[in-house]
Amino acid sequence: MGKIKEESRGLETRSRLYRGNSILVHGGSGALGQAVISIALAYGCDIYTTVSNIKKKQFLLKLFPELKEDQIGNSRDCTFKDMVLRGTKGKGCHIVISCVTGELRTATLYCCSSFGFVVDTSLLLEKEEYNFEMYCLDKCISYCTQQFSTLFEPQNAKDLKRLQLMVSEGIARGYVRPISRVVYAAGEVSRALRLQAGSKHSGRVLLHVQNNDISSTHANFRVNCSADGIQVLLLNNEVLGMQLVDRLISRGARKFVLHCSNKTNSILFKVRSWQKQGVQCTVSYGSAWNENIFDNKILEQVEGIYCLLNSKTQNNNISSSLEKLNSTIRRSNCSLKYFAVIDTRKEVGELIKLTKPHEVFTSIKLPPLKEELRESNFDEDFISINNAVDAIEKALCYKQRVLEVHCSKKPNGNLLHAVADRAGIAIPNDVSHDATLKDLGMNLSKAHNIRTCLYDDYNILLDDSIIPSLKIKDLQDLENGMVKNSFTETKGLKTFFAYIEQDAIQATTDIVFLPTLTISADLRGDEFDIGQTFLCIIPGVEGLHMRFPELSERLKLPALVLQPGLDRPHETIQEMAQRYVEILLKKTQMKKCFYLLGYESGVLVALEMGAILEDHGLTGTIFCIGGAPKEVQATFEEKLGYLKTEESLQIAVARHLFTLLINDDNLEDLENVLNSNFVWKEKLSLCVRKLLGRFNHSIQYVQEFIDAAYARIIQARRYNSKPRPLRSLLISIRPRSTAYKPYSLQGHSQQKVIEYNLEAPLAYAAQDLQCAAIVNRHLDDDVVTEFEKINLCENYIMKYDSYMGID
Repeated sequence: MGKIKEESRGLETRSRLYRGNSILVHGGSGALGQAVISIALAYGCDIYTTVSNIKKKQFLLKLFPELKEDQIGNSRDCTFKDMVLRGTKGKGCHIVISCVTGELRTATLYCCSSFGFVVDTSLLLEKEEYNFEMYCLDKCISYCTQQFSTLFEPQNAKDLKRLQLMVSEGIARGYVRPISRVVYAAGEVSRALRLQAGSKHSGRVLLHVQNNDISSTHANFRVNCSADGIQVLLLNNEVLGMQLVDRLISRGARKFVLHCSNKTNSILFKVRSWQKQGVQCTVSYGSAWNENIFDNKILEQVEGIYCLLNSKTQNNNISSSLEKLNSTIRRSNCSLKYFAVIDTRKEVGELIKLTKPHEVFTSIKLPPLKEELRESNFDEDFISINNAVDAIEKALCYKQRVLEVHCSKKPNGNLLHAVADRAGIAIPNDVSHDATLKDLGMNLSKAHNIRTCLYDDYNILLDDSIIPSLKIKDLQDLENGMVKNSFTETKGLKTFFAYIEQDAIQATTDIVFLPTLTISADLRGDEFDIGQTFLCIIPGVEGLHMRFPELSERLKLPALVLQPGLDRPHETIQEMAQRYVEILLKKTQMKKCFYLLGYESGVLVALEMGAILEDHGLTGTIFCIGGAPKEVQATFEEKLGYLKTEESLQIAVARHLFTLLINDDNLEDLENVLNSNFVWKEKLSLCVRKLLGRFNHSIQYVQEFIDAAYARIIQARRYNSKPRPLRSLLISIRPRSTAYKPYSLQGHSQQKVIEYNLEAPLAYAAQDLQCAAIVNRHLDDDVVTEFEKINLCENYIMKYDSYMGID
């Protein structure tokens, strides 16, 4: 009878490696395959192997010239069995190293000789169901599975030591050597995974994670604070200081010592609110820059020291006070983790440095804060308070002694000018292509800033040492090699209508659910848990869900689209908002908060819905892709302004939508009808009959779709409502446009409106990946926590009556 071993005994194969023995290795170009072939060749074995394509076969022959070309088979089908049996005269190989599954595994068993040995690296015990065919076991073969990670378990310590000795012996004899590999930067992890998943690699696929590198910093730039450690803040800039305290609290800090220049009501209010959260906070007032900044007894428990300077800070004794503070810290036994000076003084260009910098000291120069613009009239770049706190946290994680923060700007595509701006140099018009940044007068200390700019804005990762030697030609080549933005500006009705739903039922349903990071694409509408929090998307005049898959698939919460349907073509914006709210309240269990996202004319509806929901006692967040209502209406006027009459608009709408319906720009047979003296309804009916047979929709659906599209344009352009300041948070997401001046949403909100600008124009705004990131950034903590805990495995309906039903 055949002998099946349930435990891994891969180490036993070494005793069978001797000259003249035959061995079959699947996946010879892979890391394991290369290692086995190298060892087997050293022992003089006859080797058979498989690869997936001709390139890997050529690679193996070049890497191991001793291999025989006719003994390298295909790993994608069972032809390798004939190759092995033919080469071994029907006997099979003494040793088989297998990594294949299914019928290929069965064929592999036939390749093993009598009393041979099979090591299977793909079948994990109790993980995969595999049934042996009994006639495969009539050769008394030994079969075992091998999971290499088990070597590091405590019970296998002896085997691990034995393996270490074997590796040392192999290195000494020269047959254990480095595996061929392809190395990606840590930021290119997606490319590495795609390469490995597609089996297009040879050997190992590695990620190069450098110590103290920008790529690793980007992966996690959150400071970590302990509940027992004391955070000391010396505040000349109290507004920024209070926001920084909030951030440190969110990172685990629970003990603070604050020294403020003045006592203000805002500080007293914030201290009371922190104490309600269980935070211990001691506050003192006066000049922060004296010899006795804080009690030395506290110093041993101090975890972080943050000195915040503003435009009113006097420069007389700051440096000397910091030097004394630094020497005091060095003499103490404190385990200081963060020591930072944050400088927002616009009139001081140099960063503060210490003579003997402490190991954790960081000097951070911020641009002028937005809130300081009220005090002075100057036109220059500034940074918001929230962005300043983000920059401080990120800078602390960089672990650099001196950092200068720049306002985050969207790259304008001109990489050369962006680098010149960060380097503080001018690029002459007649500059030589061989001139380097160093030749042009670049300060070498700017190399880190330039590297950050290239990585943040252009996804280009270079080492600091390379930056000064970059030539003008090198930068131009980098710019030419970047992937250009495919979002081009559209004209006319193409801005508003790009899709026609093929399924009339889907186009007329009230709610369409979209796949997100929490919901799979194949989940039915009746399987959605009505107790979840949804992002409710309100489309524009197109009225369909088909514009939002790129947005939804990256969201951390479920999403649904509220479609206007076709049976109410002349519904006003206010009536549509009221109907949508009734649908949501009826079909979802809306809790205390809501999330609405209005796109284009959907912004008008979303704001009206927000007012109605607040009347029901709810508050939430409203994302406005398109900006303020006046901006949306200005877009309509910009794109459709050439249509001076109602009749010309009707003709343009009909012509454009018929083009989408039949996927053909040739509408000569409709021109006479479109330009006739018939009324709008009659024109539609005649056009549909002329095109009958050229589209796959019913006549009624086509007529109603075009009529509803035209009516929604009219309603959006005529909309006029007095802004109602909402309690909910409004987030303006403004697409790229230079045709009109921007309008503010501030009149619609009691809170401060948060504004973002996109590179994509309105027609492609929902496809801009930044939109999903913005939505995820402004989700409540409980929604994010729920996402982090969610089981992303496929779901099956268990309690039908607890899920949403579509009436």
